[in-house]
Amino acid sequence: MKKSILYLLFIVLLASCGGPRGDSAGIINGKKIANSEFIRAYQTRTIDYRSIYKHAPDAEEKLQIFENTWLDIAQHVILMDYFKKYQIHSNEKEVLDSLSANIPLVFRESNLFKVNGVFDMDMYLSSVHNDSPFNMADTRKQYLDYYIPIQKLKPYIIDNELLDSKKRKELAEAINSKADFELVVFDPTQLKLSISESELRNYYQKNMERYALPAVYELEYIKLPIQMQEYDLQYSRAVADSIYQELSYGRNLDALYQEKRTHLAGLTLSEAEFVPENMISEELLGILDLLPDNKTSRLIPYENGYIIYQKMQRTKSMIRYRHLQIPPLISPATVEGHYEAALGAMELAKSLGMRKAAQELDSPLEKTATLSLGDNWYPDELIRKSVESKLPGTKKGDYLSPIYSPATCSWVIVYLTDNKVNKAQAFSQVKQEIEEQLFSERKQELARQKAQNWLLRNPDYKTDKDSPEYELMQYQNIGSEALYKGEKLDRIYLNAMLAKKAGKSLFIQSLGEASVILIPKKIYPPAKNKIAITELREYFLRSQPVNWFELWLNGKVREAKIEIYTKP
Repeated sequence: MKKSILYLLFIVLLASCGGPRGDSAGIINGKKIANSEFIRAYQTRTIDYRSIYKHAPDAEEKLQIFENTWLDIAQHVILMDYFKKYQIHSNEKEVLDSLSANIPLVFRESNLFKVNGVFDMDMYLSSVHNDSPFNMADTRKQYLDYYIPIQKLKPYIIDNELLDSKKRKELAEAINSKADFELVVFDPTQLKLSISESELRNYYQKNMERYALPAVYELEYIKLPIQMQEYDLQYSRAVADSIYQELSYGRNLDALYQEKRTHLAGLTLSEAEFVPENMISEELLGILDLLPDNKTSRLIPYENGYIIYQKMQRTKSMIRYRHLQIPPLISPATVEGHYEAALGAMELAKSLGMRKAAQELDSPLEKTATLSLGDNWYPDELIRKSVESKLPGTKKGDYLSPIYSPATCSWVIVYLTDNKVNKAQAFSQVKQEIEEQLFSERKQELARQKAQNWLLRNPDYKTDKDSPEYELMQYQNIGSEALYKGEKLDRIYLNAMLAKKAGKSLFIQSLGEASVILIPKKIYPPAKNKIAITELREYFLRSQPVNWFELWLNGKVREAKIEIYTKP
């Protein structure tokens, strides 16, 4: 989801003369964006950048990260407003069903899920459902928060914003129309070209990250919890009370969680399936038994934070319940006040070793098994991503600078006991794959160039059935049901008919790998068949670019009222 740099610079300049307004980093369509929310999003963007490009961003790249962070936040605010408007929600079952039935291309092509070069469905499904052998919690979260709600939102956007009555009428007429037309096909499979060994090797060197083997590492870490001050305890209680009050007034727990999680690091909503009552502690059983189904408990203190339980259903001997865990909230001053102690702990570990340092600090020494990128080894995504971003420049036996975990209110000292990154498949293993990809890309590009040159040379669209340059197909009195070699031409036909009605020039369209030009010769009066809205919507989508939703959302960002009080 991209947006012009010019506009992003405009919204930055809009607030360049102002400083932070209280606890707000900015305002988008009347919604205040907390400083903590912006900082966390900016840090995550920066960590992702380091992980992808293997170096810290320079001044220009930092500006780009700043702009993209605000774009992400603006899109999030707009989407949340639309989800609320149309009462759109998603659940874990929908996530699992979607990932299981429709495997994203990035995973189907990933070496992570290939055994002897072939995609392993069992390995993929095990990771989707059980995070083994690869952790997919982040993917499920993206599907839960965005992907599935967006799929549910799309029909509303089409019906209420994009497909107005005029466009419905034009589209219905095009669907009901018949025409005589020619189809000029520039088929890339008929083109001949060669690719040298040096070109293949050069592509391999420039795109080596595509053929990277999964990075693996092992580490040890010490967690140093921060001692909360009285005002931290009071603030944590106040936030927990406000959440409890909203639930008491009938607020939906799922909606409240989705709203609060963006700026409360460590806020978690966990559900337990039916649990036998003899496996539940007496204290918790006493809390749950007093609750009617679907009701929430009082605030329960837990590790300087709080838990709110919700009883879902009670059977004769089992209970299904879930709980919202509200983390303790610690002020930046308290966090920074413990930084020197964290640095001292790291120096102690360098001097004595992690095991003895942990004993001196009276803190458990945690050791991981062999990890892959994305594994859920620590209960704070920010810590995991921060460590992963530093791996390319960190050697086995190195210590990482102390990292603060908002989710666990701790400074974390990390020591790399093993680190294997940046290993790639050998050129000989991927040579054929590269060759096939380059042949396909270049042939398609060459076919489109030939089509473009033909249009420039033939302003009157005169065709030649015997031309060696292209294949010419002729159709009589047919409409969107027309086929080319068994493939539907409905999208090609409708786009051409709509362009003809609007008085636009002919243009090149893609049909599989081929580039085609549809030339209307004679258009017959359309029938007056009634077209169902679902069918209109389907045909409309087929006439739109693949990224139509991103284009719509970027348009909403341009229309948004945005004020930014922070600076890059």
